[in-house]
Amino acid sequence: MASMSATILEPMEDVTPEQAYSVFDSAARHFLKMSGEDFLVAWKSGAFPDPDSTPGVLEVASLAPGLLDK
Repeated sequence: MASMSATILEPMEDVTPEQAYSVFDSAARHFLKMSGEDFLVAWKSGAFPDPDSTPGVLEVASLAPGLLDK
């Protein structure tokens, strides 16, 4: 029988909206070589009809759940 070990989770810190946007913007710049704002404009204009076909698009989009609807 395999032994099971307990995983101790560290408390999570709250992230401000500004910090969350900074992470999103950094990811857009890293993965797609565009700002977060440029990504939002491109996303909303339909520039990524198949997000799976462009590496990094889904990673960046996953960091902007509330921003994609606005």
